[in-house]
Amino acid sequence: MNVYESASQTAKRTAYPEASLQKFRMLDDKVAEVFKAVEAWEGWQIISDPKTPPATLLAFVREIYRSVCWYQPHTTEASFHMIGRFPKGEVRLIQSAAAHKAEEAEHGLWAREDMAKLGEQDLTLASPATFAVAAV
Repeated sequence: MNVYESASQTAKRTAYPEASLQKFRMLDDKVAEVFKAVEAWEGWQIISDPKTPPATLLAFVREIYRSVCWYQPHTTEASFHMIGRFPKGEVRLIQSAAAHKAEEAEHGLWAREDMAKLGEQDLTLASPATFAVAAV
């Protein structure tokens, strides 16, 4: 089931048992809650407001790039340490997690390149939120 059809439409379209459909509805409800939270977030309102000055949007993007540059190396290293502690019999899990982290490892490099394109090189300070992400 998706957010655009009713449970009865989904039941007619699928052979899923009612218990599964209930789980799908619960997941759809949670996704809808996340979207509501994002839309209520001040940052989203700044980005989506057509009256937001371009300089403000640029500063917002710059701060996102700065955060990614700062925390990505730390979270990549921590993730590979975590993957190394997985049960060695969980080969598919190890492969999937390692592949996922390998794909993410470049994000910091891309953010640094984009920061340079914006004329920004100062990556010395992280915001408290960025530090918290890396610390966790």
